[in-house]
Amino acid sequence: MEVAIIWFLSMYGMGEYIKSVDNHNKALGAYIARIDEEMNEIDNTLASHEKTIIKTAGAHSSFYAGQQLKNTQYEQGIAKINDILKEMSEGESSTMSSDVPNKP
Repeated sequence: MEVAIIWFLSMYGMGEYIKSVDNHNKALGAYIARIDEEMNEIDNTLASHEKTIIKTAGAHSSFYAGQQLKNTQYEQGIAKINDILKEMSEGESSTMSSDVPNKP
């Protein structure tokens, strides 16, 4: 009889332990599901940020290339103006050395 009581109590204790482990498993399952949702949200946010970064980098590259082209055009224009000024100054010095009277 004592053995039966001890057996019954040990089975009851084992049942309670199994219930508590089952409750812990359910809680962990809910926690994992929540963490999984948060990870998916973070992944989506990062993907959105990556797209934005790529678009921004592309826009910056095209802007920089456009600026380089404009700078080249400006430099060519300045070089042409310098050539014209140089020719004009050479022309002035040749006219001054000729028999053109100097202005007072």
